[in-house]
Amino acid sequence: MSVAFDAATWNAGVGSVTTFNQPVSVGNNGNRLLLAFISSFTAITSPTATWDTAGANQAMTLTTTQANVGTTVTCYMFRLVNPAFGSKLLTYSWTTASNNIGFVASSWFGVNQATPLYSSTSANGSTTTPTTTVNTVQTGDVAVGLLQTATHSLLTPSPFQAVYNPGFGTGLSWANGAGSNITLSGAAAASDNWISIGTAIGRALFAIDGSPTVMM
Repeated sequence: MSVAFDAATWNAGVGSVTTFNQPVSVGNNGNRLLLAFISSFTAITSPTATWDTAGANQAMTLTTTQANVGTTVTCYMFRLVNPAFGSKLLTYSWTTASNNIGFVASSWFGVNQATPLYSSTSANGSTTTPTTTVNTVQTGDVAVGLLQTATHSLLTPSPFQAVYNPGFGTGLSWANGAGSNITLSGAAAASDNWISIGTAIGRALFAIDGSPTVMM
């Protein structure tokens, strides 16, 4: 089974806040994965993300932190295997209030529950083309990348857009693996101090009888 895209959403915090509830939908599919990203334009500390606090109350794992050149923007990536399915709230919290902060969440299925991510990478730069290169993405797997600009320049992620907000300079793109390196990129309206976070999502493995090797 190959990794498959389910859904994605973007939202921005309103006012000077230290928490945000993002409405997110996770489909009732097998071997699920939830990825979440925070893009903060003011310094925050101790960010967390929790899926469905009113029900399953599943804490997400912070895997990557990356600041831009000049440290005016910082992005964070979280992941959660086997999230409860349905339309629920993803709750983010942090210390030090921020009034300029955005959130991206995406759900996937057909994902290896023991080792969901590999070849994770992060970078920054000062050009018109924010990019991330995810190395050796195997056939059946997916490369996914968050691209974030610092001055809200227009950003067009490619090759496939999971979610895109040009006003906030945020894009989440993905591509199917074929055993080679995959570069995910965007096009800013002008040279900008950008951030990228990329990772490969590994496919669920199945035994000879067709049953998953990692049960849900």
